[in-house]
Amino acid sequence: DGKGPQLHFEGVMADRRIGGTDRESYIELKNALAVGKENEIVAFEGIKRLYDAFIDDMDPAEKRQQGEIDVAQNLMKAGGTAALQAGGVACQGGGGSMGAAAVGG
Repeated sequence: DGKGPQLHFEGVMADRRIGGTDRESYIELKNALAVGKENEIVAFEGIKRLYDAFIDDMDPAEKRQQGEIDVAQNLMKAGGTAALQAGGVACQGGGGSMGAAAVGG
């Protein structure tokens, strides 16, 4: 198939760019979370730029509880890994809400 493992991210869409090619087009998520197969937070990414050439799918998602996000951030700052069971999925924003993006590698 040629595709690497799929990565999943959630966040608030902060910016988007439509360029001449799919490698110039991107969306940018703020408060981005890397999400595992069981919908658990595995990393807090902050701001994440995802290029169109590598985005397989995008779906709106439900907002996660802020406490769950805070715990993930604190674990990352302490040098640990976040492995939190999801209670919801972060997705909100004024410029259009995109929540989950499946990214092929």
